[in-house]
Formats: sequence, C-alpha cells, structure tokens
Amino acid sequence: MILHPMLLTVFAIAALTSTTFAAENPIELGKVQWLRDYDQAATQAKKSNRSLLVLFQEVPG
Repeated sequence: MILHPMLLTVFAIAALTSTTFAAENPIELGKVQWLRDYDQAATQAKKSNRSLLVLFQEVPG
C-alpha cells in the first residue's frame, strides 16, 4: 500500500507537535532515531530523498 505524500506529511506534523508538548526528551526504545522537529525532519527527508512518517498521538490529560 502506497500512501500519498501529503498524508505522510500530515501524520508527521501531528506526531511532532503532540510529542513535543508531552515530554521534552523522552527515552526512546529501539534503534530508530525519531525526530521531533518538523523542519529538521523535512530537511533530512528531502536530502535523503525519503518520505516523512508522521504519527498522530493524543496524550490524555
């Protein structure tokens, strides 16, 4: 299944904004280096010719 690039961008923005407010620097599990700054992630994705993965996550409270 191929996702539209705009949908991936929307997902990335939501993930970055929700996690930024939830915790400043949470401990990351696993080997994936997730970015929390959209502009930085977009720049890096463009340089490496890759898409963005955006995660929308609502933190209760």
